[in-house]
Amino acid sequence: MQKIVLAMILLSFSTTSFAETETLSLQKALTLGLQYNFDLQISRLDVERADAGIMGEEGRFDVLAELGVGVSRNELPVDSAIITDDLVITDQGSAEAALSKTFVTGLETRLSLIGESNDTDALAGQLDPAYRTYLTLDLTQPLLKDMGIDVNTTDLRIAKTRQQQAALEYLSQAQQLASEIELAYLGLVQADEEYRYAILARDLAQELLDGNDRKLKAGLIPVTEVNEARSAMVGRKENMLLSEKQLTLARNQLLELIEQGDAQLPENWQADLPEVTEAEEPALTEALAIGFEKRPDLQQARLEIENRKIALVYADNQLLPSLDLEASLGVNGLSGNGDEAHYDGQW
Repeated sequence: MQKIVLAMILLSFSTTSFAETETLSLQKALTLGLQYNFDLQISRLDVERADAGIMGEEGRFDVLAELGVGVSRNELPVDSAIITDDLVITDQGSAEAALSKTFVTGLETRLSLIGESNDTDALAGQLDPAYRTYLTLDLTQPLLKDMGIDVNTTDLRIAKTRQQQAALEYLSQAQQLASEIELAYLGLVQADEEYRYAILARDLAQELLDGNDRKLKAGLIPVTEVNEARSAMVGRKENMLLSEKQLTLARNQLLELIEQGDAQLPENWQADLPEVTEAEEPALTEALAIGFEKRPDLQQARLEIENRKIALVYADNQLLPSLDLEASLGVNGLSGNGDEAHYDGQW
């Protein structure tokens, strides 16, 4: 289920172009944040790393192929009346091909085929060269320690729960990031509206001051009213500068969340107040039930409890003594070249 949710989030990411508009909607801001935010990308890599961990643990039960080749030459000086040469030269060659596999029950198997060639000048050997072949099947089954599917798949099952936890952590960070972007966006819209009202208030204060100046020149009002209007004008202007500062801070706060990586925004963009739609709120008991079931952090905690139980079963098994059942089945062959050899022939 978590993989489906994760896939839906990733598929929702699409390259957003703002070439034709300078209005940054809340939906576009969320898309940019979920697609390019560095912290969320790191969390996404954790999910991929957890997937690789599962593949690594599953690989422990794959068939392992081995191939080995060996060649040696031995020159032994001799002083014998029987051997006319000063050296006894022995050339040996061997090749081995093997397949091995470990099963989830703990059973270890190995099937090997070995071929050896021995060519020597010694008189003791009737075959020169001699060829030997071995085909062997080895079986080892633990009976106490390391026995059973639950014990031998401990790391694999923990890796799978780790992957689910990583997916839930990614989902949790995506939800948190979306919430932060939404709050920052709405904060920017509010700061923009407050700045507009501050400009309007300053303009009205300026009009009042200009009107009082004209009335003062006409002798209709005392100078005190002009000074009051001038003080109000200064206050409105100061309030406008503070609102402009808050607007800049709100804008930068939103940019810190969405303008990362390859995200591109137009030079001049404006936030727009999203449409407010009325949604039916669930009852308290229903909301609590949904929260306890769906919250990613609670799901992560439940998976961690499951991991501890899996590790406990493995630890208990490791206290048992080692007792293994071993069996080896094999056939071998011999052939070669010799005057009185019973096994005359090639491989």
